[in-house]
Amino acid sequence: MPGRFWHMLRARRGQKRRAATIRVRAEETVNLENEGKRKARDIDILIELFNTSQPIQHTKMPQYAFAVENKIRDGAIVRGDDQLFQEIVGLRNRYTGTVNTENAVQPVIALIFLAPKTTKRAEEEFQQMFVKLTKHFPGIVIPCQQMTWGTTDEESRDTVSAQLVNVLEWEATGRIEPVYEYTKHTIKSFLTFIRSDFQSYQEEKSESFERW
Repeated sequence: MPGRFWHMLRARRGQKRRAATIRVRAEETVNLENEGKRKARDIDILIELFNTSQPIQHTKMPQYAFAVENKIRDGAIVRGDDQLFQEIVGLRNRYTGTVNTENAVQPVIALIFLAPKTTKRAEEEFQQMFVKLTKHFPGIVIPCQQMTWGTTDEESRDTVSAQLVNVLEWEATGRIEPVYEYTKHTIKSFLTFIRSDFQSYQEEKSESFERW
C-alpha cells in the first residue's frame, strides 16, 4: 500500500506536457462541527494532485488529496484525541463546499499517519480512526496508511527511510531520471537526521559528551 502512495506522488521531471501538477501545503487548517461547535484541526502536510488535462472548470479541484499527519515522538500521540478522524472529516468538509460552489468532482482523499515507529499507542490511534470512519462514512472507503520513519533495524521494511534509499539506488542504476546533486545531498542529510532520531549534529555531540 505505501508503494502506491509514493507511485502516485512521483512527478516525471522534464516532460513538456505534464498531465498533473502537485501542490504541497504545510500546517493546513480544516474545520468541522463537533457537538454543535465549530472546531479546527491543522494537517501537518497536505499534498494535492491536479489533473491538468481536465477541462478548465475542474482544474481548481484536485483529483487526489493526501493528508499527512507526522509524529516524531510517540508522546505526541494523544490517546482518545480523535485527531486523525477529525482531520479527514475536516478535509472532506472543505472539498464538499468547493464541489457545491464550483460544480466539480470531489477528490479522492487519503491519509498517511507517519509515526516514529510502530508502537501500541500509534496502533491504537490508527485503529480507532478506522472504527470511527466506518461509522461516520458507511460504504465509503478512505485509503489510510500507517508508516514509520524507519530506524536502523527497520530499513528492510516499507518505511520513509527505505523509500528514500530506493530513490538514490534507482537514480544510480538509471531506473529513474537523474536527480539534482543538491536534491541527493538533501536526501542523504535527511536520512542521517532520521537515523539520529531527529537530533542535530550538535545535539548528538552534546549527548555523547554527557554520557562520556
